[in-house]
Amino acid sequence: MNNPERLEASPGTGGAAAAPVTAHAITRRQDDGEGLDFASLRETGIAALQDLAGNIWSDYNLHDPGVTILEQLCYGLTELVYQMRIPVADQLADERGLIPVEDYFLYKPQDILPSRAVTPEDYAKTLLDQIADIDAITISSDNGLYDIRLKLVEPLIGQPLAADDKAGILAQVKQLYLAQRNLGEDINSIQLEEGRPCYLQGTIETTGKRPLAAIYADVFFQAARRLSSHVHIQRYETLAATESDLTQIFTGPLTRHGYIHSEGLAPEQNSRPLDELNALISRIEGVKKVYHLELVDGDGKPVQPGQDEHCYFLQFPDTLEQQKWLKIDFNPGKTDDPAGVVQGRAAWSERLMADTRRALQKLEFEYRAFRSNKANASNIYKPPQGLPRLALDYYSIQHQFPHVYGINSAGVPPSAGLERRQQAQQLKAYLYPMEQLMANLLEQVQQLHRLFHRAGGSDASYFCQWLDNLKVPNLEAIYRDPACIEAQVRQIQASHDPALERKSRALDTLLALYGEIFSQEALLHFNYYYNEQAGYWVISNKLRFLTHLIAISSSRGGGADLRQSPWGDDPGGLYTRLGILLGIENLAPEQPLSSCFERYQVQVIESQRLLAQGEFIELDDTAPPLYAVPQLSARQQERLNAWQVRNSKPLSLTPIMLREGTNLDTYRLSQDGEGAVTIYFCPPNKPRGLMLRRCQKREEAVDYVHRFKKIITQVNLQGEGFYLVEHLLLRPRQPQAPLADDFYPNRLSLVFPRWSARFSNPAFRQFAEKTIANQCPAHLLPQIYWVDLDALRHFETVYLTWREQLQAWCTQGGDATALDRAANNLRRWLERQTPSDAVWI
Repeated sequence: MNNPERLEASPGTGGAAAAPVTAHAITRRQDDGEGLDFASLRETGIAALQDLAGNIWSDYNLHDPGVTILEQLCYGLTELVYQMRIPVADQLADERGLIPVEDYFLYKPQDILPSRAVTPEDYAKTLLDQIADIDAITISSDNGLYDIRLKLVEPLIGQPLAADDKAGILAQVKQLYLAQRNLGEDINSIQLEEGRPCYLQGTIETTGKRPLAAIYADVFFQAARRLSSHVHIQRYETLAATESDLTQIFTGPLTRHGYIHSEGLAPEQNSRPLDELNALISRIEGVKKVYHLELVDGDGKPVQPGQDEHCYFLQFPDTLEQQKWLKIDFNPGKTDDPAGVVQGRAAWSERLMADTRRALQKLEFEYRAFRSNKANASNIYKPPQGLPRLALDYYSIQHQFPHVYGINSAGVPPSAGLERRQQAQQLKAYLYPMEQLMANLLEQVQQLHRLFHRAGGSDASYFCQWLDNLKVPNLEAIYRDPACIEAQVRQIQASHDPALERKSRALDTLLALYGEIFSQEALLHFNYYYNEQAGYWVISNKLRFLTHLIAISSSRGGGADLRQSPWGDDPGGLYTRLGILLGIENLAPEQPLSSCFERYQVQVIESQRLLAQGEFIELDDTAPPLYAVPQLSARQQERLNAWQVRNSKPLSLTPIMLREGTNLDTYRLSQDGEGAVTIYFCPPNKPRGLMLRRCQKREEAVDYVHRFKKIITQVNLQGEGFYLVEHLLLRPRQPQAPLADDFYPNRLSLVFPRWSARFSNPAFRQFAEKTIANQCPAHLLPQIYWVDLDALRHFETVYLTWREQLQAWCTQGGDATALDRAANNLRRWLERQTPSDAVWI
């Protein structure tokens, strides 16, 4: 292999010296600053051997077997260090070199950086982006109610929009707003600005180097665009060429048809003085000078857009008299014709107008295509790629040993005696622990990505390779039982592997990438449903947080889409965020919370009724011995998880059984002399235990308890949740009037059931209220209600009636009287309840 240290110029042919070539020296390799290069590792190893061996070795020269072993180990470690330092992209890449970023919660910039529309400017950008017929828009807000004024695109040539088309645009604006609506906000009014036509009048001199019809069309088109709207829309590809900061490109809502600049959206910038038109037309290709330019109405009288109360749009002249108002010619100052090229030559004038119309139609078509075609924002940033991932098996350092050691692939010579073979096996056994550790390290490097993978599992965070004859020459001869060694290695590895804790820390790292923290120390105090699997519950919560990260981050103040039913797929960013932070299982309930009892055929009865019907045992010194219910094995737990709750007959439970029945310590077993087992429900601090069932076998009793506990747990999980009511949506719709009542603006009500195991705990309610106060938008005041089952059922009746009326109002216009009646019923229910008096600042 040609590997010169210096490249030099070679002499030319024909006796002439070759042209001088600059010499380039290869930089000498520097020592590893971390001390993980071969020389540093060897030096450290020799020093350690000297400290440990003392005077046992006379020297440390190369002929010493101990030094040979050390050097081979250092050589193997340097290769592992190299594998550890491969780029992150290579570690995450699959067999094709592609990185499945979604599987590692690595969201693309165009997905994670944009936010939901928050300000009036954001809403204006969203509506301009989605509806190409909008030319300009003004949005104002008062107490969360938005007034939207629209100016539609008026065609220069052709028929204006019909009344039905305008009504369709208004309906589209309403639907788009409802899809982007934030909490405590709603539409008050949507209005169209009816414009008046105006025309150009003036004199423009051309260079004569461009067709007159093209200049004529360009003047009208650009003047019309500037007069109607000052909005600047730019292609993402063009913007990325000049702007490299992705946080600037993706600030605010993501507009799918191009980047909309904020300049020109403010109401004070809607005036369009004539000097802007003069400067704009002067920059058109082929225009030499603008002598005079103004806007006139249909009678030729000057108008001042932005300085009177009317809204104007530019119209292409139809009559010959209107065509005379704008003179465009190569030399308009010297022609005898005061109308320039237009007057006096009718045939040529008609041809010019026809050519101009065709050019204008092309310009308007291109503009509408630009406004309608979706821009590809994903081309701005391409996810990194890595080298294809290859599964590497461990390659033993014993292959590098000299043949005299007898441990490489050649082995011991056949002529060697038994003692020599045993010595070789002893050396292999001596090297085995170090090689097993290095093989495990190689596997750790290759499998480390699983810690951050969405479906990477939580069963292991340390990984190992089993060493066999294919990896280490003739190794299996030293194993007592080669068939069991792999399982033994994995068992030893697992005994030192805090897999759940390390997986949780890996997910914390991913959360930190997005500036999020999900500490569950406080939440774990209320782990009533996953006592046997607390670590898995923590990981599940973090995975849910990362899965919904875009919605609960960029749309954390978003409200529910009122066009959907109450059981829609998108309950809103704040609702989802609170549900995850509070450990609520069902983030998007499909039925009322109280329906969990009918779903599992559970009947809630009063304790006094059960006292009269049930069989009890006194928990005193006279009671027979009671035993705790044992935990399930891993295999039994898997079977229980797969078991679907199906009650053949209704199950009667008291409120205390709902609250305490999720705890396995609440159940006790009593066995009689014949082997029959009786199951008792023994709540804490109660003098008696309720008999649940008698079983012939202990295994049957244990299985029944765990299934009974699962039923109660499922009822609790499906019954936990909350309802979020925005007071602004309860305002009267008929007649519309300013909000004089402070009940409506900037107020939220959150209704929770208080009968479940966690929600009945005052400490958890305090934790939930503090979480709500921390996560709720600062301008909204939340009021929190904890209600019993009967009150919740009444609330669900009035709430669902109101939501159905509100959905009809938002989608079909609805009945304002019916909506107001339903809103008043819901308001009266809220006013009759007593909210939590906790105040968090």
